[in-house]
Amino acid sequence: MGQRAAVLRFRPRPPRAELRVRARLPVLLPVAAVVAVPIGCYFGAAPPQRRRLRLLLGGVGRFARSLSVGVGISVDYWWTQHGSCGAWRSW
Repeated sequence: MGQRAAVLRFRPRPPRAELRVRARLPVLLPVAAVVAVPIGCYFGAAPPQRRRLRLLLGGVGRFARSLSVGVGISVDYWWTQHGSCGAWRSW
């Protein structure tokens, strides 16, 4: 084993707090970009374009709400059919 490999193998580990910050950083940067770019586009747009963006955002919100209701119904149906309680199998 060479000297370089030995140095890389036995280097000290960073403190736990530093590990947590490093782990969050790759997640926070894309989230910040996803939030910042549309906000910048909205405030930089002309009033007719802002209206279109508001309508688009409203449509996305309605879709997300419908999706959450549909998933909730599906999970409830699945739980009713395959629940953990044996007495419910008589349905």
